[in-house]
Amino acid sequence: MSPVVEATRDEIEAAFPLVRELTEPTRGAVVRLWQDMLLESPWEGLADCPYSPERPGVSLVAHTNAVTEAALALLQTEERHGDGRVTADRQLVIAIGLLHDVSKLVEHEPCEGGCRLSELGRRLQHAVYAAHKAMALGVPLDVVEVLVNHTPQSGRHPESAEGLVIYYADAALGDLSRWANGKPLHVARSKGQV
Repeated sequence: MSPVVEATRDEIEAAFPLVRELTEPTRGAVVRLWQDMLLESPWEGLADCPYSPERPGVSLVAHTNAVTEAALALLQTEERHGDGRVTADRQLVIAIGLLHDVSKLVEHEPCEGGCRLSELGRRLQHAVYAAHKAMALGVPLDVVEVLVNHTPQSGRHPESAEGLVIYYADAALGDLSRWANGKPLHVARSKGQV
């Protein structure tokens, strides 16, 4: 269990400013899931959990905001330059983006120099635990589906425009991290090059 008191709604909203664009009940469910996962985690606060063992200097909060903003930028670019056939719900993109890696609070645990996978992180596919908890909180299935399918660990890809922009924003930012650390890229793995 976490050694801290529950994060307040204001603290969650300060960490993830885009959550303020969500309407209820989705906004409340997104905040509640971050609160619940933090309570179950070994981290003292939101800012303490690194995004990845490969990049201990990048917080999960920073990565989550970056993926959400990048996905919104992809949609904006498509809207500006596309043929109008791609439409997406901005609220869904924000909800998915803000929750896509919330499970890392319990999938990672502190270790010297950063973090490592926890037992849960080693034994369950990334994001499955958070997806289950999200459903219990009433998060829309359109969001939950992408939580499970946004990761290369899944045998499926997201089925919506909202999910695809999260998938590719996360993959691009993840591959930049892997590239910076000399690690194999997801794009190379998907092409069987590694």
